Amino acid sequence: MNTPRWAPLALLILTLTACRSWHEDRVEVELRLAPQAPALQDIAIVVGDERMSWATLEAGAALNATFLPTQGADRRLTLLYATPGHTGAPLAWMGPPVGGDAGYRIVIQMTAPGQIQARHCLLPCALD
Repeated sequence: MNTPRWAPLALLILTLTACRSWHEDRVEVELRLAPQAPALQDIAIVVGDERMSWATLEAGAALNATFLPTQGADRRLTLLYATPGHTGAPLAWMGPPVGGDAGYRIVIQMTAPGQIQARHCLLPCALD
C-alpha cells in the first residue's frame, strides 16, 4: 500500500490544530500565599463546570491547577476557602470576568487575611 506524499503533512496539521485548540481553551491558575498570610483550609477553585479541592495551603506556599471547562461554560474563577478559626460559610473571592471561550492564566496572591491581588492575561502569555 502506497501512502500519499501529503499524508505526513496532513497528520502534522491535524496535530498542531489539536494542540492549538487545547492551548486556547485552558485556564491556568496559581494561588500563592505570602509568608505573613494565614494558612488556608478547605480550598476549592471552580472554573466553569470544573472544581478542584485541597485540604490546606501553608503560608509561603503555592499551588497550581489547570482547568479545561466545556465550551460555553462560564470561565470566571471562584476561590472558596477558610482560615484557621473561621466558622460558617466559606470565604469567597471571584476572579475577573473573562468573555467567551478564551483561555487565560491567573496568578492570585494573598498577602494578609482578606487582602488578595490578582493578575491575569489571555493565553498565550506569561506572568512572573
